Order: sequence, then structure tokens, then C-alpha cells
Amino acid sequence: MNKTRTAVAIIGGGRGCFELLTMIQTDRERLGLEVVGVADPDSSAPGIILAKQLGIPLVVDDYHEFFVRSDIKLVIELTGIQKVRDEVLANLPPHIHIIDYYSSRFLWDLFALAAEREEIERRSQQQLSLKDAQLDDTERTLRGILENSRDIIFMTDLSGILLTFNRGAEQALGYRREAVIGTAARQLAADPEAFDALLASAIRDGNATEYETEFIGEAGEQVMVNIGLTTTHKQARGSAKVVAICRDITNRLKLRQEVSDARQLAAIGKMAAGVAHEINNPLAVIDTISGLVADTLEEEKDALPAATYDTLAEAIQRLRLQVKRGTSITHSLLGFVRQTVSGSQVVNLERLIEESLDLLMPEISAAGVEIRRNYTAGPLQPRTDANLVQQVLVNLIKNALDAIEEKKTSHGALEIGTAPAEGAVEIYVEDNGTGIPEEARAEIFELFHTSKPAGKGTGLGLTIVQDIMVRIDGSIRCESEVGQWTRFTLTLPAVARPD
Repeated sequence: MNKTRTAVAIIGGGRGCFELLTMIQTDRERLGLEVVGVADPDSSAPGIILAKQLGIPLVVDDYHEFFVRSDIKLVIELTGIQKVRDEVLANLPPHIHIIDYYSSRFLWDLFALAAEREEIERRSQQQLSLKDAQLDDTERTLRGILENSRDIIFMTDLSGILLTFNRGAEQALGYRREAVIGTAARQLAADPEAFDALLASAIRDGNATEYETEFIGEAGEQVMVNIGLTTTHKQARGSAKVVAICRDITNRLKLRQEVSDARQLAAIGKMAAGVAHEINNPLAVIDTISGLVADTLEEEKDALPAATYDTLAEAIQRLRLQVKRGTSITHSLLGFVRQTVSGSQVVNLERLIEESLDLLMPEISAAGVEIRRNYTAGPLQPRTDANLVQQVLVNLIKNALDAIEEKKTSHGALEIGTAPAEGAVEIYVEDNGTGIPEEARAEIFELFHTSKPAGKGTGLGLTIVQDIMVRIDGSIRCESEVGQWTRFTLTLPAVARPD
């Protein structure tokens, strides 16, 4: 006996709807269903008329009203019209399952099959053979429907052993049915214990659903499914079974994540525009004043001690370099949002790396970090965007300094080098800091992910780095050993050597 019922809405008010309503009202407890809505533009359809007589709360001419209801968990599409089915699938909210015309006929006939078998038991032995033949024909029809469904459909016994495995399951998961029939269905799930709990719930209550369940394909790929389990009653020819109908929602979830990321990037765009305006203006003033000071210093050079002049000249040069760096960062952040790439040029990597180190030399010196250079013999000069590559290098070097500082070692070291690759050139930045756990490496390039303390990291740095590498047709990879070292390797294409 079911303790809970699944709220169901029916699309299509024809004869099939009339018969389905009659069946559900006759045996609601066993089926575990509660019809809360029926939709059909024809108010004279037999299913619509019966629904009004039964007092079903939502009898409408437009099925889209079902999609705003949070209590509806299952939609049964009975029109048999492909256009309607496609539109329903395109607009279906994530929390609602669907049984289309073909699948509903399968389940309908499955329950009808149980009723027919019970009727056969009450009939005479003389009629049994005739009914068996009819049932065999029905089973072949149902198997054909099941076999050709694009959904993942399989059947198990009450212990969870697979009895059937349709073509849709083979295509979605990659397993051959011959390899999985007779094995435990739990092996398909990424979390076998959670699947066991869902199966137990279906056996106890007659049905169970789960919006997001992760299956693992034969090649190890992740397949997210919307799963519904229904338990059939004991049949004349065997024990009760559990029917699983699963819809692959991997692409739907991926699209939802992409939409979420797009919204976040839009928010970053607004923020970046404001930041660029508010920061670039004072930077321009600082740059102008530093230019005036430099001119004045040059005019008064003869009146100043040589040591004082050299100190002030170097300070002004460093000041203007930092202004240039700040302006470049704000422009790069805007470029990250706008997805634009500046013009490329032939770049001397050693010189670019040294300029990047010079920008951060105060931080490097303050941290007491040893710089180790390991450049390949001869200059490597790819054609790329020097400003963007420098932004990547500065970001990686700063991260390396943070990792060394977090480790609190007295022998901090940062190694940076270059090497030729096939049709490309590689740059690596390696530190002996805290390292990155293996489980975290897959997330370090995600938007807003950061392992730094509050106030020290925004979660944008490595996201921008990866985006820049994609935009200049390069790539980045990370290797690490926790507590020992971390290495980021950049790959740039189209290596060009001078004549």
C-alpha cells in the first residue's frame, strides 16, 4: 500500500485520457498516482468532461500552466503528436518528469498485462492457452516500444539484478546489454549506496524518483539522469519487478551551468567597467605628475648629489612601471569580459619573463625568494600578444609567492624556464610552496574558486589566465605535489626563430 502519491498532469483529453483517469481512480492506492490536472483545447473532449466530473482541480486548455506548479512531478503526454511532444520536452522544468505517448502506452500496457494475468488465473484451463498467446504478443509489442525508446529503460528484480537493458541505455551509457544483464544495477550508479536506497524506497512505496542521479558510462564518463522507479505487482509468471525510466539530462545541466556562468560574467563586466573608470583616472593623474617630477628632476640634476639623483630617478621609473601595470590589469579585466585579443607580435620570451620578474622584484626581495632561471639555448620568439602573456606570467608568479609565503619556508624558491616543443614553445613557473591537492586541481580554473584566505583572493586570477591562453590559441596545465611543489606550464603555438 502506497503511503505517498505522485502528483500527475495529463496532456491530451481524448479517449486515452478518459481511460487513464478511469484506471487511476479505480486503483489509486496501488498505482501511487494523483491526477491534479488535465489539458486539452477541446472542452468537449471525453477526458476533459470526466476530469470536471471527478473534480480535478486544474482543467485547462493550455498545458503550459502545469509548468509553474511546484507540486506536479510527472506529466503524461497522450496526444501522440510529435510537435506537441517536442514542445513539451523543450519547455519542461527540471523538477517534472515526462512519460510520452509511447512510454505511457508501455507502462499502461504493463499494468494492463498484470490485470489480464490475474483474470486468466480465474478462468478455466481451456482458455488459458489462448490468453497466454495474446499476452505473448502484447509482451513482444511492449518490448519493441521499450527497445526503441530513446530514454534509458531497464528492469530489475527486487534484489536489483538487471533483467532488461534497452537500446537507449546502450547508447547513453555505452554498455552492451550482454555484458550487464544478470549483474547488479547499482554498478551503473556513481553512488551505489544511494541507488540502493532509491530501489528500497520504490519497493516499499511502489515508486520513487530522483531528479539528479549520476551514472557512470562504460568509458568512465559522467551521465546525469532524471530517474523514476516503479514496482510492478507479482505476476502469474514470476515475482514483482522494478521498472526504471531515466532521462539523460547531462546536456541540460551543462547548459544551465553555462547560463549561470554567462550571468556571472555579465556582472563582472559591469563591475570591470566601473573599476576601470575609477582606477584609470587617478592612475592617469599619477602618471602625469610623475612625468612632471621626472622632468623637474632632470632639470635639477646638476644641483643634486649623484646618489640622491639616482635614487629618485629609479623610484620614478618604478612608479611609472607600476602605473603602467595597473592600467594594463584594468584593461585586461575588461578584455576578459569582452573576449577581445590585441594584435600579436614576435615576442622575445626571455626578455618578457625578465620584465615580468622586474615588476614583482619588490615582492620577491621582501619574501627572500630565490629566482632560478632555466632558459633554453637560443632565443625563442613566438608570435603572440606580449601584454597578455605578461599578465599571465605576473599572475602565476604572484600565486607562487603566495604559496611560498603560506608554507612559511626559509628557503623559498621560484624556478622559471622555457623549452621548445613540437610546433610550439613552453614556459613553466614552479615554486616550492604548499602545493595543490589532486582533488582541487580540477577546480582551480573555475570562476570564483579560490583557496586563499578572505581578502587575499577573488577567484578570478586563474580563470582569467586560462581565458587568456585560450584566446591566444595556447593552453595551460598544472602539476603539483602537496607540501612540496607546484608547476604551471604554458604552451604557446607558432614558434618563430629569427633568420
